[in-house]
Amino acid sequence: SDVCSSDLLTGYALKVEDLARVNDVLAKAAAASNVDIQSLGYSFKYAGPIAASAGIQFEEAAAAIALMGNAGIKGEQAGTTLRGAIARLLDPTKEMTETFAALGVQIYDSNGKLLPLVDIFKQLEEAGATTTDIIKIFGVEAGPGMQAILAQGTEALQNMINELQNSQGAAAEMAALMREN
Repeated sequence: SDVCSSDLLTGYALKVEDLARVNDVLAKAAAASNVDIQSLGYSFKYAGPIAASAGIQFEEAAAAIALMGNAGIKGEQAGTTLRGAIARLLDPTKEMTETFAALGVQIYDSNGKLLPLVDIFKQLEEAGATTTDIIKIFGVEAGPGMQAILAQGTEALQNMINELQNSQGAAAEMAALMREN
């Protein structure tokens, strides 16, 4: 029961025209991290719909999943972790709100829209958020995965996002390599 790209399109509210972009992003993310395409697909099955509805760019969600994969959090686990983290950001608890306030972290823009994950992580990093803070914010389920991303640094997350945004042709390259081998 492989997760196919068309399922990802539906889950992420993308159009058929976006299929090449999706395939390129997945190919590049797999090449640049410790995660294979099938595992990325499973992660998106769980995280895609909520990430899309929260306005998180496909490349940014893929980068977060790839970085979790580097820390051994993959597939369904990475997907449910990202889904849980986003759900908490969309509906913060009193404890979260207090933790963000204490750290001086803003999670919404001036229009009340959730900021990109990399912006939130950068603020957490700059504020010196501890593992305890991360658990208070993201909970015991999603906290460890978010800590794994933070441990690699927001620069690593931003670099992965940049790579994925410039991934045109990655799927074709991967296919060519597979044909040669």
